[in-house]
Amino acid sequence: MNTSAAQTGSTMRTEAQSIVSVSLSSVQKLVPWVSALVVALGVFREVYISHFGMETVLQGLRHISLDAETTLAAWYSSQIMTACAVALILAGLLNRARGQSVGMTWFLLAAIFFALSLDESAAFHEEVGSRLQAMLNTGGILYFAWVIPGSIFVAITGLYFIPFLLKLPRKTALGFFIAGTLFVSGAIGMELIGGYLAEGVEERGWQYYLAATTEETLEISGLTLFLWCLLDYIKRQQEFWRVT
Repeated sequence: MNTSAAQTGSTMRTEAQSIVSVSLSSVQKLVPWVSALVVALGVFREVYISHFGMETVLQGLRHISLDAETTLAAWYSSQIMTACAVALILAGLLNRARGQSVGMTWFLLAAIFFALSLDESAAFHEEVGSRLQAMLNTGGILYFAWVIPGSIFVAITGLYFIPFLLKLPRKTALGFFIAGTLFVSGAIGMELIGGYLAEGVEERGWQYYLAATTEETLEISGLTLFLWCLLDYIKRQQEFWRVT
């Protein structure tokens, strides 16, 4: 009787493990392809309107544009940021279970990514930028004035997380650094160029749209690489979670 009960309990545990098992490898393989598709659709849209204009049966394909709010690219970026935040929480739980001192830093990063995801969906930085631009009368590379507080935030958080990076495995730390560089190069660097090209122009030319496309491509690439490296890190912690 006791043997039967033990076997039943073991079977139930195995079934429960199967339910919560997550194939991180599958997610790692899928996300880069989805990211590439989103970018490819945006590039196709720019090529399409450059040849046929906006007044076509497809109406300019605005919803797959890389340079607009409430589009596929904006939604996807928000979702991948949320996925990064969830993965960061998991990494934090793993590190806390192992008693590592950097455990809380993962949760702080998760909070930042949740905030970025919210901003990507609600476009708070656009509103901040408009008000700052009107207040400070900025122009040139600072035409999109939100880059001023954005750059300060990046500098402060970058310095804060250096000790955290140094405590990570070299492969993970390097991946995070490259991912962050790609994302910031797009979000801040290309935004500066885009502002310079957009100022005082009623109809933006191909140079601006090239900069905008490059910006979104760098941002999505950075987010994709960050999530990939994060999932790779989590996969190494198999003594606590059943992952494949």
